[in-house]
Amino acid sequence: MNTFLTFAYGANMSARALGAKGVVPLRSCRAWLPDAELALRIPLFPPFVGHVADVRWRPGASLPGVVHEFPATVMPKIDAWEGAGWVYDVELLDVQTSDGPVRARTYVACPEFIGDDGPCTERYHGMLMDGARESQLPDEHLERLRALPIVETPARVPGCLSSVEPAPAHPSGEWFEVAGAVFSLPPDALFAQYLRRYPPAGGVHHLTQFFLQYDAASEASERNVPWSELSEREQAFLGPFMWRMEQHFAFLGWTRSALGSRDCR
Repeated sequence: MNTFLTFAYGANMSARALGAKGVVPLRSCRAWLPDAELALRIPLFPPFVGHVADVRWRPGASLPGVVHEFPATVMPKIDAWEGAGWVYDVELLDVQTSDGPVRARTYVACPEFIGDDGPCTERYHGMLMDGARESQLPDEHLERLRALPIVETPARVPGCLSSVEPAPAHPSGEWFEVAGAVFSLPPDALFAQYLRRYPPAGGVHHLTQFFLQYDAASEASERNVPWSELSEREQAFLGPFMWRMEQHFAFLGWTRSALGSRDCR
């Protein structure tokens, strides 16, 4: 069987994260990337959601992580998740293991995506901690991960919830839907560039689950449901995100199914 090695230092250290993506490594071991440290400089999409991990080069430092061995058949799938060639460059780097150095594929942020360090979501933070514990990484690294900042979600109620405005049947330009609320998308927005890389089924981006995935306790599956059919917890979690979306994107109205459901506002 053809296989490849990849060095994981972020969420992909976690078996939970890999399982959610439908892949299982053939074997894994602890490893260290020399002259590097963990940074959180890549903004998620949209940027207000949080940040994810990348490598910051620093002479004398050592970045703990995990080397996974996978069947070669899953390489395109993993590259697609990680945004290889767009968000991350894939570099073959020498990493240290207890059995000696190995060369592993490592995702290193593309320069145009590197910004300032920022907070991560509670769910992402949990996967970092899970992966570090599962792999028995050094206590000092666990302490550093534990101290990473987490996104603060403002307790704001989105104004669109008080609207009964129907969205156009065929909105012009680019747009997306969250729990029945339709928002326009400026063509030059980074989020628009991200969505174009993942053409949706039926031509519409239903992003309810896209945002619920950042909730540490959400078990939601991909579904196109109106606001009224979300659980109270899901509404409480999505509300502040929708409020932030109103600050970045124009609210176009509600879908007919959302307006037709009871207490959709």
